[in-house]
Amino acid sequence: MKVECLINEVNNKDYDALTVGKRYIVLSIEIYDKENSIFAQSVGNHILYRIENDNGSVVPYPSTIFQIISGNFSRGWMAIQEQGCFKLIPEKWKVDGFWESYYNDDSKTMELYENEKQNILLEELTNDEIISIISNKDSFNLKTILLALNNHEDERFIDSVLDYSKTLLQNDNNYHSSKKVSDLLVLAFTYLSKFKITQVEEFFIDYLTEYNQKEYLTNIVNGYFAARS
Repeated sequence: MKVECLINEVNNKDYDALTVGKRYIVLSIEIYDKENSIFAQSVGNHILYRIENDNGSVVPYPSTIFQIISGNFSRGWMAIQEQGCFKLIPEKWKVDGFWESYYNDDSKTMELYENEKQNILLEELTNDEIISIISNKDSFNLKTILLALNNHEDERFIDSVLDYSKTLLQNDNNYHSSKKVSDLLVLAFTYLSKFKITQVEEFFIDYLTEYNQKEYLTNIVNGYFAARS
């Protein structure tokens, strides 16, 4: 489910970590007892969307500040009836105290969250939206997208990831020759190494012959060619 933020203030409460006009992916929907839920009253509405905001925090927001852009629910969502609350949530998050564990940085819960968020993003974002994240180097979402592409071995975005990788390597050649390498570029190379195709092979050959080499990247490339021999 995808929504667009219409306003970021309601009932004298500011939601300044949201951008008006920006689209967000809904991670769960919660409907509370309108009259008796203190939690819902504190948020300002009894229908709440949990959304990852501009700061990377997952927050329950009143549904009234959004417009639904896509009402499709991701695969694996289920309805849960609890005392005073009805939820639509990914089945894998149907764990007692899931959100409490998440906000307490429980490692197992964080892993569950990240894995399912990847699935949701790949379902909800259009090809053009994913390409835009990659081409604009939107680091806020790019790591999640690259992890998702790796885990699902999704071949739709090979060309975009190739262009992204070439740009970063060229910038490194032009402006600095540090031995350090970004985690994002490691993820990009790891993704590309899953595909035994001409475009990837030619790019990896160019990397070995034309660019400043980085240990992690070189290991990925050497492993790629070793597997082909």
